[in-house]
Amino acid sequence: MSSRDRPCPVIQGIMEIGGKWKLAIIYYLLEGPKTFTDLKNLLEVNSKILSDNLKDLERKGIVMRKYRYPPLRVTYELTDKGRELKNVIEAIRVWSKKWIEKTVEERGR
Repeated sequence: MSSRDRPCPVIQGIMEIGGKWKLAIIYYLLEGPKTFTDLKNLLEVNSKILSDNLKDLERKGIVMRKYRYPPLRVTYELTDKGRELKNVIEAIRVWSKKWIEKTVEERGR
């Protein structure tokens, strides 16, 4: 099987975690468990978008929902698969600080 016949692993990865909200959710969950409300406030996103993205990340085994008692409290946290994205998120953060912040500063001059 040639490399052309195999799916590109970069594209496969982007399909798994791509999108504005999924990466942001993962970024905040790297800090530790968060409630739905915590994430909603951090991301400033509507409930449906957050719910849909969390469900998708759960289906993909990146995020898990935990129930804590008392009182009943639902939190979201990363699975091992999700925590392995730490270096990816950090690389994006470093790249953004270097290139995006620099571009924004240059535009402001």
